Amino acid sequence: MAYHSKHNHIMSDKERIMSLEGQNAELCDRIAELEHEKMLREVAEEDLVQRKAYELAMKMAKDMFEKERAAIREEESVRADFEAEARLKERNEALDRRSKALDYDEKRICEEAEKLSQEKLQFEQSKDNLRASFAARMKEADERRRAEFALKLAQAKEETRKEMHASLGEALARGIEKLKQACDVVGTDPVAFDKAISEFKEEGSVIEATAVSDLTSALKEIGGTVARKDRFLSKLVRTLYGTISEKNHPEDRVSALLDAFIADPERVRLSSKEESDLKESRRKVEEYTRRKAALKLLENSCREDDEQKKHKHKHAHHTQLTAGLPVLTEVEVIYPAEYYRSPDSFKEIVPDGGREHHDEIVPAPSRYAIRRTEYPIVVRKDEVDAKLLQASRKVRPIDSSCSSPALLSKVEVGKYVWKEPWNRQEQKFSMEGVAIRRSTLDSWHTSVCNLLEPLYEEHERDFFNRSRILCADGSPMRIVNREKHRTDNYYMINFLSQDLGLSLFEVSLRKADDAPEKLAGNGRGSEDISLILTQWRHPEVLMTDGYAGYNASVKMLGVAHCCCNAHARRKYEECEPENRTVSLMAQSFYANISIAEQLIAEEGLTSKKKTARRKELEEPIWKAFIAWALTEHAKATDGSAVKGALGYFLERQKELQMYMKYPEMPFTNNDCERQIREMVMGRKNYLFCQNHLAARRAAMMYSFFGTCKLLGKNPEEWLTYVLEHIRTTPMDQLYRLLPQFWEPNMVF
Repeated sequence: MAYHSKHNHIMSDKERIMSLEGQNAELCDRIAELEHEKMLREVAEEDLVQRKAYELAMKMAKDMFEKERAAIREEESVRADFEAEARLKERNEALDRRSKALDYDEKRICEEAEKLSQEKLQFEQSKDNLRASFAARMKEADERRRAEFALKLAQAKEETRKEMHASLGEALARGIEKLKQACDVVGTDPVAFDKAISEFKEEGSVIEATAVSDLTSALKEIGGTVARKDRFLSKLVRTLYGTISEKNHPEDRVSALLDAFIADPERVRLSSKEESDLKESRRKVEEYTRRKAALKLLENSCREDDEQKKHKHKHAHHTQLTAGLPVLTEVEVIYPAEYYRSPDSFKEIVPDGGREHHDEIVPAPSRYAIRRTEYPIVVRKDEVDAKLLQASRKVRPIDSSCSSPALLSKVEVGKYVWKEPWNRQEQKFSMEGVAIRRSTLDSWHTSVCNLLEPLYEEHERDFFNRSRILCADGSPMRIVNREKHRTDNYYMINFLSQDLGLSLFEVSLRKADDAPEKLAGNGRGSEDISLILTQWRHPEVLMTDGYAGYNASVKMLGVAHCCCNAHARRKYEECEPENRTVSLMAQSFYANISIAEQLIAEEGLTSKKKTARRKELEEPIWKAFIAWALTEHAKATDGSAVKGALGYFLERQKELQMYMKYPEMPFTNNDCERQIREMVMGRKNYLFCQNHLAARRAAMMYSFFGTCKLLGKNPEEWLTYVLEHIRTTPMDQLYRLLPQFWEPNMVF
């Protein structure tokens, strides 16, 4: 028992010890936790102190930064104000210098204008003196020639009259002698004999009068021939020694003639309203003329300044020329001579803009190359009996031909825009290393025209379906007649749509050399013109020259007819050697009308405003012009060039003024004549067409390229695009290929 109690006591002590040890361990852990918490607290307090110190330091730094920035801002503001004041001062000084320079330029321009006006006056005076001297010499020579001609003519008349009287007297004497012999043989009474003698003498007088009348007619015909030769001679002298331009008189000189006409009390009678309207119109035209002259003088002065600046910066024009051109990969590099002796002893210093260089334009090594298109054959790998596959051939303008659309376009543009016939193009290709014969070029041309024929018909339909205002003109086109081994004269007719800006060329079906057609008035294809114009769907007004063959078409269509004023003015200009006063006066009227047209064009007026402005400025001049022409026409000599010019003008006075009613209609038919000029210049090179179909193909190309020119589009780019797409374009979408609907980079 004692043992057990002792053992139990020992066990309880051990448990107590273990319990104490556990409590001690817990206390140690608690102490460690407390120490750890104390350490963390100390660290946190230290971090807090550091954070507060950091925040305080940051705040102080921020305050210092803000103060520094405010100081910098203030300093910058002061500096900016100072710089602004300096710039303002510099700007004011520059403005002052510019103002002084402008004042100096204005003074210099005024001095130069005065000097130029004096030089111009001196030049005009010397020109007038030379012209007067030349005219006096020509007049003296002409008077000598005319006096000599009149003397010879009078001598010829007298000799002819004497010979006629002598021959008639001899014939009459012989006739009377034969009559007496007949009377002696047959026998008759004296009364019948005297009656027969008197009848015989009367018949001789009638024969003499008839001969004199025939001689007078022949002399008049000779006089007309001499007058025509005089006009031709004066025109030839002007062509050889003068200028063929119709604008050979300064505007101020011919305008001064109209001022003198207005101030002349002996002029044609005008009503008070017509006279006041004429003076007001003349005042506005003169004001515009002076303003235009001042602007021209200022532009010349500015151009001189620009040229001086370009001279200072002489590389500016050089840069403009080379801009946009590709640079060859092979670049020539030239080092100093010292560098080549020991290259390792030098190093290159490259400026910011790169090496200094000089660019020069050189021809490309080869203008033509081969563009190859391959068509590989493929087969599926996983099929034993797989079908061979190959892409279909690309659609080209000419099958199995080595010509590309770009090359075909270049050939067509070369002939019909740059006026190069096949033989010249063959030589150019040969010099460039490509051997293309002229027969090949002609074959390509035929194929291209066959492709474009539906497009040409579409262009013709669109032209006549949408146009309202047309201008027309024509020029001869020689076509080979293989049966007679010569060329026949046909006509190429050009129609220009003023409201759409389109051009259309057609070839007459009848030749002008056929006598029956000449007698019928078809020498310039009047019947063909009428036949072509039957396609015009919305006719309104037609402008032509003075050719009477258009009258039938005008009457058939019931349209207003305008005549070209350039043709009427040309008549007056041609009669200047015969009557300078009348010629210059007519040109003065036309010069003022032309200046009024320039004023209206500069104002940019359209539709009714343009019509009203034309009526305000030009109608008073036209009324005075016609009244003056009627007076001068009554004074002019029959058969003279002046009479013809005035007659041409008065016969068409209504048609010449018709343009004022239609704002889209121009004053002259020069736009249409410019289109014709392209064909005429080309015709000088290729001379004629082989057949009528070739002439139609030429008309087709002139129509397309003329329209491109009017619309400001590149004809070569247009034709290249068309040849690439025309064979894949549906017929109902063909119109999209016309120049009027095509745009560069158009996606079809």
